Amino acid sequence: MKGIFNIESKFGHMLLQFSHLILLSLCWIFFSIPIFTWGASSCAIYTACRKMLHDGENKPVHNFYVAFKQNFKQGCIVGIMTLLFLLIVMYCFLLAVGTGIFNDTIGGIARIVYIAVIGSILIYIHYVISYITRFEDKLKTVLRNCVYLCLCHFDTTLRLAAQFALVVVAFYFLDLLPYLPLIVMLLPAGYSLVTVDPLEKVFKQYMPKDQPEAEEPDSSN
Repeated sequence: MKGIFNIESKFGHMLLQFSHLILLSLCWIFFSIPIFTWGASSCAIYTACRKMLHDGENKPVHNFYVAFKQNFKQGCIVGIMTLLFLLIVMYCFLLAVGTGIFNDTIGGIARIVYIAVIGSILIYIHYVISYITRFEDKLKTVLRNCVYLCLCHFDTTLRLAAQFALVVVAFYFLDLLPYLPLIVMLLPAGYSLVTVDPLEKVFKQYMPKDQPEAEEPDSSN
């Protein structure tokens, strides 16, 4: 095939990558339907996006499925822990709102701190999910090391926070309902894609010089 739709052309390559993002987003949604599997799905979509962006691989669904199986145990545990945390903090938040604790000035400051803590945990989960895909460690070690990474690479943490905040603000202030189908097809993979570079720059600092790419993690951990 010749012309702009040729896969070798820039436009053809862009269309191919666009289709890969849609496929990965749909895979993430489908494999996250049981809810508790969203962590494993997030590990899988990060791996597939990393290989697509850095290695130029054109097998997004295959890479997603392989990574999903390899990271299933740790990914699901992290996903369940995150969901439980969010349920607890949301219950406490609604309870505090119902009792009027946040109504005065001090309460307003407490609300900001409360939201900041929730946001910090969610950004921390970015590190945990991606770390699982890059290193073979027990989950306790993963959680401990990711605290270190969050603090020691604070510039990356701030960048991830800004990216996450931008998505939240867009949903809060903009009427995105008419574009919901497009958002569903692009946001999961698109968001994962923009987290790859900053996180990989961090991880590569801790990889052996003679082994720039870590082996795929063992799901038995």
